Amino acid sequence: MKSWSVTVLSETSVLKKFSQHPSPEALYGFLTRSYPGAEYHSVYEAGFCGFWIHERLTALGIDNIVVNPADVPTKSSEKLRKSDAVDSGKLARSLRANELKGIYTPDSVSLEMRSLIRLKNSITKDTTRQKNRIKSQLRCLGIGIPQEHLPRLFERFYRVDSSRSREIGGTGLGLSIVKHLAGLYHGDVSVESVVGEGSVFTVRLPLLEG
Repeated sequence: MKSWSVTVLSETSVLKKFSQHPSPEALYGFLTRSYPGAEYHSVYEAGFCGFWIHERLTALGIDNIVVNPADVPTKSSEKLRKSDAVDSGKLARSLRANELKGIYTPDSVSLEMRSLIRLKNSITKDTTRQKNRIKSQLRCLGIGIPQEHLPRLFERFYRVDSSRSREIGGTGLGLSIVKHLAGLYHGDVSVESVVGEGSVFTVRLPLLEG
């Protein structure tokens, strides 16, 4: 959100309409400077911004409510010329007329618990996905691959020993193609190698669900 459209009303008239940086502290500062000693009431529509604005406004001493946009009385003319400024005025008038009912707003502890639950569910999902994978290994006994080459081994056209590649053929595309194909199926490929012993290539693919 780049800016807020603000409408300030008294009990009888419109005091000011303006746009400001989306900051509860900035709004509070304007109100206390312009209308010191007044009681401050505010409202905004629930949306993607969540409830942090409500929490900050309340902490600053502003009596704020959050409303469901569908519950805000709207005239036909307001629907036709809908804008942030129009919505701001509509909300302010409805708040002054006591026509609005706030929705449930969770406190900071509840919000933290929600975040932790979402994080737990995400971790559980990722863990389950990792467990439900097909694992295939190709073990190659031979000269092995020096460690400094392993990070670039799956790059296109990369070859550990270009002179040897010219003797036996090859373009350096094989492993990059394997990695690309594994990625198409949301899998991955890795390699472990010890010089003088050989290499182990591992392809992991997720199991199909259902």
